[in-house]
Parts: sequence; structure tokens; C-alpha cells
Amino acid sequence: AGRPGERAPGCARRKALVGAAASAVLGTLGGTAAPRSARAALPLDASPLVAKAALQQVQAALVELVAYRDEVRQALAVGGRPDLRKIARGLRSGEIGAFRKTALAVDAYVGPMPLEDWEKATWATMPDPLADSAAGDSRRGGGQRNVPLPWLDRPNAVVCAVVSCMDDPRQLASTSAVATIKMLQDAADLAARGDRRASAESMLFNFADSVDKLGLYIDFATKEIARREALAPGED
Repeated sequence: AGRPGERAPGCARRKALVGAAASAVLGTLGGTAAPRSARAALPLDASPLVAKAALQQVQAALVELVAYRDEVRQALAVGGRPDLRKIARGLRSGEIGAFRKTALAVDAYVGPMPLEDWEKATWATMPDPLADSAAGDSRRGGGQRNVPLPWLDRPNAVVCAVVSCMDDPRQLASTSAVATIKMLQDAADLAARGDRRASAESMLFNFADSVDKLGLYIDFATKEIARREALAPGED
């Protein structure tokens, strides 16, 4: 399953295909209207104290997530069946259930998660219609590109649907973790109902991805909060 905080190996293997696929998909979206952004839900009080308190709740969510994963793994290891209804309820309650809202307080302070070099190179090929209209010529400004993606609550959803690991530079730092935990919750609901599209065995893959992505988010947020506090001591 890998250690929390590491990018999934499958994502790395697909990098060679992502640039062309993302360019093809996103190139068709340049002239569309901008979506309602998740940034609209960010709290106004973006302080280190609030962010650190919220991060403690996110860390508690990871503890809960690992506990449910281990419960499923241990039951299967002895030939038993985990209580999937209990697990499905648990994944939508407690700190895991509150994670999407809790993370907003962290996101508001730490900003977006840095892109990898290959992601930066791919997004650098995208058109910038918003800058064209606002500044007259986007080639002069050199600012961050902002490709409008339609129909989406979270900016990277359309690319995630195609290649699953292409990050949007506008997205909140928690986006990938929120998306993978949502997929785990949906899989648990299906498995609890006896739907053949999901099972306890297949849920272990969802758990592995969720633990990795949540660990990566916590690692980034912890370091970014410390970095910002070091740059501006005494603001607490």
C-alpha cells in the first residue's frame, strides 16, 4: 500500500500519457464559462491557529481511516467478513465524515499544493482566456494560467475522470484527498448493500489510495504551516 504521504505508483506510471491526454481534454474547454469554485467556501479567518487546530482534526481522520482499513484487512486475513454496514456508516461520520469541511480551514492558510514539474509543463501549454480578457494579452503578464473547467464543484474533476492523477493549479490542497475518500465512501456504501460493483477486497485498494493521499496532504500542510510561521514569527 505504500507509506502515507507518497504518491501512488500507478500515477507515476501514467505520467508519460498524461500531458497529451490532458491537453486534448482541456483544449476543448478553453472557451467555456468558469465553474462555481470550491474556493468560495473557504473561511475568511485564514490564521495559523485556526489552521493548526483543523490540521489536528485531519490527523485524527487519518487515524480513523487506518483503523477501518485494518479492520477490513484483519477480517479478510482470517477468512471472515467485516461488518461493511458499520464501516460504511463510520466513513461518513466522525473526523473522516467531516474532513471535506475541516480541510477548508487548512486550505485557506496553506494555499495550493505545489505541482510536479511534469504537471507544470502540461498546464503551461493551456490557453489563458481569462487573462486575455482581463489584461488584453496573456503573453505579457506571465501570471498563473487559469483554464475554466465547466460543470465542476472541484476544478480537477474532469481531468481526474480521464487520467486520475493530473492536478489543476487552481485546486485546493485537499482536493485529491477529498476525491479519493469520497470514492472510498461510495465503494463502502455499494459493498454494504451487496452491490457486486464493490467488495471488502476491492475496498482495500480504495483504502490504500485514501491513506496515501491524506498522508500526503497532512505532510504538505504540516510543513507549509511551519514554513509560514518561520517567515512571520509572532503573528499567532
